[in-house]
Amino acid sequence: MNQKQLEERRAWKAAFRARLTLFAEQRQIPESEMAWLGRIKHEDLVRFAQRHRVDYEWMLTGNFRGLLRTVRRIAP
Repeated sequence: MNQKQLEERRAWKAAFRARLTLFAEQRQIPESEMAWLGRIKHEDLVRFAQRHRVDYEWMLTGNFRGLLRTVRRIAP
C-alpha cells in the first residue's frame, strides 16, 4: 500500500468513526457499546447496524440518502 492509499484509508476510518460517534451521542448509546469502533470488524458493524437500524450506505459512505433512510426507520 502506497502513502496516498494509506492516507485515504486513515481519512475514511476517521470519518466513519466520527459519523458513528455522533450518531451514538445523539441516540444516547453508551460508550461501552461503541468500543468496537477501535477495531472496526465487519461482525461488529453488522451487529450495530441491525441493533440500531442504521443504514449501511450512510455508515460506510456518509451519504445523506442513507441517513434519511435511517431516520425514517427509527421514527415512531
